[in-house]
Amino acid sequence: DINLHIQNLDIEKLTELLPVRLTALISPFRPQGTFIATIHISERCDADNFPKIVADFQVPKGSLFIPAIKTEVSDISMHGKIISTSGIKKYTFEINSFEARSGESSVSGKIFIKENNGTTIKALVNIKANLDALNEIKLISNYGPLKGIIDGSVGFALNYDREKTWKENLVFAKKSGNLKISGIECTVNKTLCSLPTGSLQIINDRILIPDLELKINRSNLFFTGRVDHWSTFLAGKSKKLFLSGKFQANELNTEDLITPSSESDTTKKIFPENIELEVGYVIKNLLWNNFSAQNIKGTICLDQNRLSVNNLSMQTLGGKISGKMFMVENPVDKT
Repeated sequence: DINLHIQNLDIEKLTELLPVRLTALISPFRPQGTFIATIHISERCDADNFPKIVADFQVPKGSLFIPAIKTEVSDISMHGKIISTSGIKKYTFEINSFEARSGESSVSGKIFIKENNGTTIKALVNIKANLDALNEIKLISNYGPLKGIIDGSVGFALNYDREKTWKENLVFAKKSGNLKISGIECTVNKTLCSLPTGSLQIINDRILIPDLELKINRSNLFFTGRVDHWSTFLAGKSKKLFLSGKFQANELNTEDLITPSSESDTTKKIFPENIELEVGYVIKNLLWNNFSAQNIKGTICLDQNRLSVNNLSMQTLGGKISGKMFMVENPVDKT
């Protein structure tokens, strides 16, 4: 048997020594830092005359570049194990524990990669993300600066396709997770919106929302529903997010939802182009300037430039009103 000890090996040079397929997985992330390892080469060989190689390694401090969001993550530490049999044909690459920080955000977890007539990747990632970092990426039109915290864990599993980018592979991976949100705020069409608390459940390309409190200026709404196509949308494979569900409000003031227009606003779209929704609602009291109504029910649908309200019913002026309505936004003249 042979035992080797490696101290402070440059990770960039190390990737040149790894199996080609493993190097192809790692290289897009441009790893930096130093590598410490103890390597054991077994005297016994397998049927193909290859020895078993086991390397226990540590990276005390390093950095990675995340291509999907064009961001470098520093202060990374990890430890794990590489087991190679049959030369480079079969290996497992285990990161038993890793941790990384960027500003007020942090990521930790474990990753398992197996090569055996194909590459299988599994990971469990714990996230605490400050949404300030997303302000440089315009994901949804007509929103202002984001702030707040998302905290939780996400797991994924995939069979890596070398014909696709990392982002594309993650889109089609099996995903599951639970996240909590707190203190999220942003402006939409100059209206302040906040999500004080809530929880999210991730199932592949769907996010379930069991309970969410939404504040729009003075109005409080409570929402239950789901968001579809979230990962394909973020990867540019889907043009829209689809939101469906039901919200309730004890009191809703329309002044909180409608931003007065000005002459300079006539060149801007009000309805977001990349969100489609179908949401039922129940409002106990509605205020609209001097008009008030009670027990309002119906369904709101938004698709591109058309907003429709179906199955509308309400009590007002001593009677009951029912029907439907729609609003169409004219195309913006960009000349």
